This record gives sequence, structure tokens and C-alpha cells, in this order.
Amino acid sequence: ALNAYLQGLRSRFYGSDVTVTTLKLGPVDTPMTVNHDKTRVFATAPRAGRDIVRAVDRGKAEVYVPWFWWWIMAIVRNLPEPIYQQFGFLSGR
Repeated sequence: ALNAYLQGLRSRFYGSDVTVTTLKLGPVDTPMTVNHDKTRVFATAPRAGRDIVRAVDRGKAEVYVPWFWWWIMAIVRNLPEPIYQQFGFLSGR
């Protein structure tokens, strides 16, 4: 729902000085994730911050942080729900 709303805002403000950037964050190593096992998909907070600032400065419409999260989410989005449900690690179980 939020993604659709932000797409609508981008359309509404197209041609104006207002830009809307949708940030799609993967896991970031922050105090909130201190008790999570860190894997290679975790971004550091400074790196995520730099990527976010760069995306906003460039006026990007949609950005995955870290960048490789796009590939992971492309696979997840295209998995049929019954298959997705079989993999607990994908749903946070």
C-alpha cells in the first residue's frame, strides 16, 4: 500500500520541484538488529546512509538498499505463496 501511495505522489508532483524516493531497505546492522545473526546480506548503517543520501540527491524514484537487495526481492516477489510459506527464513520464522 505504501509503495502504491508513493507512486501516486510521484505522479502528482511530476514536473515540480518535489521528488519522492521509495526506499526499500534490506537488513541493516543497527541497534535494532543487534541480536540477529549477521549474514552477508546485512548492510552497515553508514553504508546504508550513504546509499540513501545518494539516491535522494539523484532524484531516484525507487532504490533498494543495499543495491543487491533488488535481486533477492525479485526472487521473493515471484515465488508462489505456498512455496514462500515453506521457507521460514523468508518470513522471519
